[in-house]
Amino acid sequence: MAPGRAGAEWFRDEARRLGVELMPNPLDVGVRVEVPKYVMDPVTNLYMDPKIIMYTKSHDDKVRTFCVNPGGFVVMERYDDGTVGVNGETYVDRRSNNTNFALLTSIRLTDQWRTRLSMASQLRG
Repeated sequence: MAPGRAGAEWFRDEARRLGVELMPNPLDVGVRVEVPKYVMDPVTNLYMDPKIIMYTKSHDDKVRTFCVNPGGFVVMERYDDGTVGVNGETYVDRRSNNTNFALLTSIRLTDQWRTRLSMASQLRG
């Protein structure tokens, strides 16, 4: 089954009803960064969507680039639940003077955090 983001609550409820144990995947948390195109050109001229992995000094967290858009644009995304986010786009017929990319790290939420996020989404709803 693959109900997608829109069907996630339905899937969770059906799994619970059927007694299927669920283990949530890690959550990717990040920011979108935009820099002048020339900063990333030495890398993006070789690989349009490079995968760069680094580890933080303080906690040894794995941080990675994702969705690199050379000469691209940062765009706003609106989701069905009212949430607003950002993404990056690269177009065939137009270019910007910037490159944007996401910096992501994966975290596994504890039950305490899952409960808080669930409560927050209900309050927002």
